[in-house]
Amino acid sequence: MNWRRLVTFVLVFFVATAAAAFPFGFIRGFSLARHQAPPSWLPIGQAIAVMTAGVLVMALLVRRQSTRPWTHAGFMGLSAGILSYPINVLWLGVPVSVWLGSLLAICVMIVLGVPLGLLFRPDKSGTIL
Repeated sequence: MNWRRLVTFVLVFFVATAAAAFPFGFIRGFSLARHQAPPSWLPIGQAIAVMTAGVLVMALLVRRQSTRPWTHAGFMGLSAGILSYPINVLWLGVPVSVWLGSLLAICVMIVLGVPLGLLFRPDKSGTIL
């Protein structure tokens, strides 16, 4: 296991997903401050943006990882999910059920990101399965 790379990519994953979600939170807060209902497309747009950011980070990890890409991506996703618990549930008050749903979303990011990363490897020697 390349621990240094995994720690780096967990941090990149947190920054990328937070950056993808930030504009949507801003729009929601702005709408509520003006006593208006937030746009109906907001949750779907946020989900797509965060999912895209997560898939791209997974693909970048796999693209650079020469051995055991599924293991590395799985460990990175598991680490990010577990480390997000204190931030989301304890600090921000997100319900545990929503946090568990985010673990499912991370699994989807892995399933989409690993083949994408293997596809764009510079040496093209990676196989998907």
